[in-house]
Amino acid sequence: MEVDQRIRIAQNKIVARFTEMDDPLFTYELLLDSARRFRPLDEDDRRDEYKVRGCQSQAWLKLSCEGGAFHMEADSDTLVVKGIIALLAEAFEGRQCSDVALAPVSFLQEARVMDTFDASRRSGIEKIVERIQAFARAC
Repeated sequence: MEVDQRIRIAQNKIVARFTEMDDPLFTYELLLDSARRFRPLDEDDRRDEYKVRGCQSQAWLKLSCEGGAFHMEADSDTLVVKGIIALLAEAFEGRQCSDVALAPVSFLQEARVMDTFDASRRSGIEKIVERIQAFARAC
């Protein structure tokens, strides 16, 4: 099954934005800017049931599905992880859960946002992606 073109277009826009300049500092600043613009999760929703296990930072995902469309509210105690979450939301918010479940997430590597993360941080981000896609599959 082919993934919705809107997801691919959103991912390609993210990659283009992050690879516009060949400067790791620019990439890092864009990631932090994405985090700052992403709406924080209400304090009441920073519950254990939304917490992502296996993430080096604290991260919470409040996922929902309305009419087959994927919705995500999320937060993290670190700006870099929150920035990654913001990029995932940019790519997936409002898309069909079936498409989110199958969507590749290689755009994070293509955008070079993963380059500065150590293995532990990358593993935590993989846990976030796994949780999003598992929820979308179950929807």
